[in-house]
Amino acid sequence: MYVRAVVNTIVENGHILLVRRKKSKEDPWSGDIALPGGMIKSGESIVDAGLRETFEETGILPESLYVYGVVGIEYPRNAPWLRTAILLSKPREELNIRPGPEVDDIFWFNPRHYNAYRLLFKDNRLVVGYSVHGGVLWGMTWRVIRKLIARSII
Repeated sequence: MYVRAVVNTIVENGHILLVRRKKSKEDPWSGDIALPGGMIKSGESIVDAGLRETFEETGILPESLYVYGVVGIEYPRNAPWLRTAILLSKPREELNIRPGPEVDDIFWFNPRHYNAYRLLFKDNRLVVGYSVHGGVLWGMTWRVIRKLIARSII
């Protein structure tokens, strides 16, 4: 199965690490809440791409994470050609976190504190998700988190 992108689900104590993307006219998910991740470069493994993208967006060193492996495939509904591998990781040590140039904020999210998702407006359309940390958590990120909850991973 060919995948073009990867997201890294870093989990610890029922929380998952999320980023709020910077606003940009070139980015269709600008300002949204997301998992660290991005495109896989030619010749790069899924794990290496996930760790590289995580470092670029969060400053987390690859050796600070234990990667369990790929736990699924997902894709943005507005870009079904963008098959995305879902990595599952956990910290090996206390993480030194700092936002990279594409990120405004990084935070730990406990979805169990959000008893119910709801209908929200995003770019003048109705979406299902959470309103979190000044952004909207929806779409593929929302679906990945719901799957991790259903599998009792978080």
